[in-house]
Amino acid sequence: NVQQVAVASDTKHGPLIAALTDSGELMVKEGSLTANSNHELSNVGGGIAVASDARSGPLIAALTDSGELMVKEGSLTANWNHELSNVDDDSVAIDANHGPLIAALHDDELMVKEGSLTANWNHQLGNVDQIAVASDAKHGPLIAALTVSGDAMVKEGSLTANWNDEFNGAQQIAVASDAVNGPLIGILNPDVQLLVKEGSLTAKWNTEHNGVISIALAG
Repeated sequence: NVQQVAVASDTKHGPLIAALTDSGELMVKEGSLTANSNHELSNVGGGIAVASDARSGPLIAALTDSGELMVKEGSLTANWNHELSNVDDDSVAIDANHGPLIAALHDDELMVKEGSLTANWNHQLGNVDQIAVASDAKHGPLIAALTVSGDAMVKEGSLTANWNDEFNGAQQIAVASDAVNGPLIGILNPDVQLLVKEGSLTAKWNTEHNGVISIALAG
């Protein structure tokens, strides 16, 4: 009776698996595939997202039925922090140098915070339809937004970095990042082709697959 899942992992804490049941219960397990699931939150409407790193441990985010963004960090038994109201979507990432990276789609506005759950929110972009974030200890935050007009906008390195217009007419966007290979960006174009680039925001697009309906990346 699962309607949504999210997964992450790091070298110290192992796999982190989150599942949202049909009844709105957020269940999470960590450490192994046979670990017990922990009941984390009720009345969850969607928007579950997880990340993990060896220094800080698990980062778990969930949207309640009323659009409240709740986030916890460090362990499955940590306290929840209320982050923002009237949220339509969320995305999280974390790395040892920059700490948690939390993005929220708030009334079509992309809001992002970095470093701690109590950091201030930064307004990033308006007229946004989809969001995605990633981070690594070398390159820092990678922030992506798909505007309502289909512009795939991406920035890297800091919350105040300049936006790069990566593609016009995109249907979906996903990002990942790692210290060795740098940013990994994927978009779904109007012809339902998966296009991917790696290494820098100015790298060339590679056509990876045709007839795609959903995309996900890991780095």
